[in-house]
This record gives sequence, C-alpha cells and structure tokens, in this order.
Amino acid sequence: ERAMTKDRYVTDQTLQDYLRKVVPEFVTGKLNVSGTQTPYAVISGTNTFLICSCPKPEIIPDADLAWLKPLLKSSFYEAISEGRIRQLDGFSKRNHFIAEKVTEATSAFVASLLADKIAEEVDSFQGIAKEVFELSRRELTYASGHGEGNVDTPAFRLSIKGQQHPTDINDYQIVRRLKPRSGADLEKVDEVFGSTFKTLVYRIDASKLDFNDLANRLDDIARATGARVEEEMVENRITFVTEAGSRAEIDIGRSRIVFKEGGESGCVALAALPQKFGL
Repeated sequence: ERAMTKDRYVTDQTLQDYLRKVVPEFVTGKLNVSGTQTPYAVISGTNTFLICSCPKPEIIPDADLAWLKPLLKSSFYEAISEGRIRQLDGFSKRNHFIAEKVTEATSAFVASLLADKIAEEVDSFQGIAKEVFELSRRELTYASGHGEGNVDTPAFRLSIKGQQHPTDINDYQIVRRLKPRSGADLEKVDEVFGSTFKTLVYRIDASKLDFNDLANRLDDIARATGARVEEEMVENRITFVTEAGSRAEIDIGRSRIVFKEGGESGCVALAALPQKFGL
C-alpha cells in the first residue's frame, strides 16, 4: 500500500518513489553491501501513467451489529493515563491531603499539579505536527494552562485535560482526545502521535437502548459467532468481544461506544475497527 496514491492507484511515479525509499532501507538493514544502492525502474513514458488500481479488500465482519449504526454520532480517538496524586510534583504530604470525594474544586487542584506535564505534551505534539505537515506558524495554534491544553492544525484538533479520577479519589487522569479533520491524511496524523491512541470512541443516541434487551440481543449473536459478552449492570455498560479479540464497549450510561483491539493503536488501524462489527 505504500506504493499507492490515496485513491489506491499505483502509477509509474508512486512506484519509483516507493522503490527509491525501500530498496536502500532493505540493503542497509539486510545485506552486507558497501556503497550507495540506487534503485532503477525500467519505465518509459512522457507523462505519469497508471499501472494498476487496487480496490480496498472487502472486510467481512466478525459480528453483525449493523442495527446499532443509526445510533452513531460524532467520533474521536481517546487516550487516558492514570497515576497516584501523591506522586505528582507539587503535592506536599505535609500541606496537602486527598479529599474524601471528587468535587470541581478538588479536580481543579489536581489539574494544577498536572499543568507542567500537560504543557510539555502540548509543546512536543505541536512541534512534531509542524514538522510532519510542514506547517507555517500561522497554520497551527496551541495553548496550555491550568491543567488543560490543545493543538489545532488543518489536519486535526487535540485536547488534553488533567483531572482527579472520577471514581478513585487517590488517582489522577490525563484525558487526551484527538479529532482528525475531514479528509485528513491519517498516516501523517499517526506520524505525529505514534501509539498514543488505542481507542476509538463514538458518541451515540442511547435513549432507545435498554440494558436487558441489548444484553439479550448481543448474547444471541455471541452464541452464534463464538464471541462473548461482558455485562456491568451497575455501570450500565456491556462489552461485546469477538472471537478474534476485537472489543466494542457499549456504555449506555455515558452514551458512547468504545472500540479497541489488543495492541492495535493509531488512527489508521483503529478507524477500521467498526467495520469488524458491521458498522
């Protein structure tokens, strides 16, 4: 696929560009050859011409959850890291204490302890984005402060927020959300963020979902396909896990579906996950 255009065509130019990059890499990494190796493709023509087209392979879903598709709304990629509040720089065991419940004030305090860490992330991501997308200063905006930050480019919007863990008072969270722009080159976006993002989240209209009805329907599909269903009634959440290990976490309480799969990460890989559920 590295020799294709975005429309999945292989041309004389894309083939030559591909060979020019990968052949030296192969020679350097696999062979004991000295000197510079310059690949040469025997192609003649006065203009760029098409060699072949490669339609995307049909993806056969591991489970058919297509009936949920009308519920899907906006989507984003999410990455959440956690840790102990007491271990953060700026937390003084002599002067500070962990409150017995999470409030707006306690979360704001935790966010202030994370301000420097988040500012460093914002600086790092904006610098990489500027280089990868070859952006001028006017084409990129970024800011950080009070435990929050954002990076905006023509290709994506990134938001980062520090907070106290909503259910564990002793922990903090750093919540990162990435929203690619329409038509963005996801491979380049992945160059910026690497393996940072491991989940794809879709907001849904959960008003018509009933926990028991959903659990029964998913159980029927699981029995027919070798999948399994994990129920969390208190959290109002059901996770459907295919036989191959792909996960769709349907969170009725938070009105969202979270897709993830083992070690998969990055926009390109995660964007294909809903198709494995027929969505």
